[in-house]
Amino acid sequence: MICSKKGAAHVEIILSIVLFLVFVGAAWVIFGPVDSDQSIIENILDRSFDEVERRAQTEILTYSVKLNRDDIVGDVITIDLGRNFGNKQSRVEDVNGMKLSSEAIGGDLGKVNVAFGSSNFIYIMLSEDFPEGNVALGDPTVENYELSSYNSKKLLSVDGVEGLISSYESDYEGLKSQLRIPSQVDFSFGIVFSDGERSETAEEIPEDVEVFSKIKRQEILRAEGEREFVEFGVKIW
Repeated sequence: MICSKKGAAHVEIILSIVLFLVFVGAAWVIFGPVDSDQSIIENILDRSFDEVERRAQTEILTYSVKLNRDDIVGDVITIDLGRNFGNKQSRVEDVNGMKLSSEAIGGDLGKVNVAFGSSNFIYIMLSEDFPEGNVALGDPTVENYELSSYNSKKLLSVDGVEGLISSYESDYEGLKSQLRIPSQVDFSFGIVFSDGERSETAEEIPEDVEVFSKIKRQEILRAEGEREFVEFGVKIW
């Protein structure tokens, strides 16, 4: 009797395992492909969004500078940032965000001329997307200013977005390859400003396809150096 009970217990365990495996297999057949397809689409959309975003960004270096204004000779100061910032141009603002005239002296010099006005504290920003300035050399006395902090961040730029749109229109397949978007997937992208102005690809999406999109509100750098928020979006189908 003991052997019989043990054998029955083993059979019950085996049957339980078989039933569990059948249940899991059925669930995978019913739900697995849908979840898998959805996951693949989301992955492609996220990766496409990230690649377009990365290609449309520009780097902005920002230095906060305290001025000893009473000791500065004249109304222009030349500030040595102590680094080679290449071809980057400058935009300088006071604590209220008002633009001050400036000129970046790039290359190995790494200096910026600033017409500081009545400001005691300024922010020097450097980017390849800023327009070139024109301010004469000023007081170079290093004791008359103090570099307080420094940070670097990347923003979308109008020039970057419009450059990608130009590539999209002139060499769609080439751009898609550079962005590592699968050959069987089509895509488009663009930005919408708060006033309704748009800068986007002129795509023709077939009526019989399902379109997936991702939109984020992001800060963008405009041509003259101003910054504002836009809706940045990418579609795939």
